[in-house]
Amino acid sequence: MWNWFSPKGIVFGEGKAASTGLFARQWGRGRALVITGPFLRRSGVVEPVLQSLREEGLLGAVFSDIPSEPIYISMWNNKYYSLRKCE
Repeated sequence: MWNWFSPKGIVFGEGKAASTGLFARQWGRGRALVITGPFLRRSGVVEPVLQSLREEGLLGAVFSDIPSEPIYISMWNNKYYSLRKCE
């Protein structure tokens, strides 16, 4: 059994990553914590999201030091995200 709660909206499609900050601001979100893997970070796939959040002043932190097949504790060993006051 599982529960799923829908966000205020789902936005998808070509080029929508570049609007992440705009939508986050419209929906009343605070500073963002972006969680991604090292490969996606190095490849540039995440950059439109990061740039959009920067432009809106909402980029709190990026956590990309996640090993392949991470274990739960690997997320909580890095306290960086909490120091940046991300929501």
